Formats: sequence, C-alpha cells, structure tokens
Amino acid sequence: MKYAIKLPIDIDGSDWLYLTTPDEDGNPVVVTFDTKKMADGVNFGVWSNYGRVVEYHEDPVDKLTDEEIEELRVKKQAIKEELYDKVKMEMFKASSALEGIDYDES
Repeated sequence: MKYAIKLPIDIDGSDWLYLTTPDEDGNPVVVTFDTKKMADGVNFGVWSNYGRVVEYHEDPVDKLTDEEIEELRVKKQAIKEELYDKVKMEMFKASSALEGIDYDES
C-alpha cells in the first residue's frame, strides 16, 4: 500500500490535487510514501497539515473513495440543476417573445 498527499486547490476545499514532482521528461508524477506515518510527517512538516493523506493505488485506473464518489455525485447534481434552470429560463424567454410579452430580466 502506498500513500499520497492531496492538497486543496480552491478556497472552500472542494477540489483537490495530488502532490506531484516532475519525472525525467518533465511530466508530473504523484509523490508516494511507503507508510502513512511518512506521509503524515511530510504533510505536517512541509504542508502544516493543509493536505489530506490518502491511500494511493498505483493501478492504471485510480480507484475513487466513497467520499470522492459522493463529492462527484453532488457536483454533478448541482451542474444538472444549474443547466436545467438555464434551459427553463431560455424557454420562458422564447415563449414570452412568441406571445408578444416583453420580458426584461431586471
């Protein structure tokens, strides 16, 4: 089992990226640790516990945790609702124009 550190990339902490380092070609690779204790030490010593230590699977397809799956589901639902609201508003504007009603958003 390997461990990695994920760091928040936005103010509310809802989006995270793994701590990476460049390989010999300059491509980012995830920094992994052999033990959770080592990862916790770096997270505390370098990142002041700003990051989150997580299990890291070196499989070609990284498995999501239940928490990550739930976060994605919530984000997807929010996007769906936002797009649905925008489509409803465009339909309202179009039907108002067809009925000769002058619709003004303000």
